[in-house]
Amino acid sequence: MVTTYFNRADLEYACSLIRRKGEEPILYTSMKNAAELVSTTLFEDWDNDTNIDQKAYEGNDGFIGTYYGCYVYATDAVGDLWVIVPRCKEN
Repeated sequence: MVTTYFNRADLEYACSLIRRKGEEPILYTSMKNAAELVSTTLFEDWDNDTNIDQKAYEGNDGFIGTYYGCYVYATDAVGDLWVIVPRCKEN
């Protein structure tokens, strides 16, 4: 899913669709949008605990935490969009 605006229901729905397929969702957004997400999200929906899967940190600059169980990465490569995709699995 790609969207140009933050809508909590849309993001949660997109995450649930990806999970139904047995995959893990990842959210990419700009640094500006990530700052808004962190500052406006309810505490129980946001988790930046250090116990999060170490693979999220390894070699992935921009990881800032999880939202609704979805890894969140801040990168200006996506412009001003919110992009939710399944996490790639290495076999």
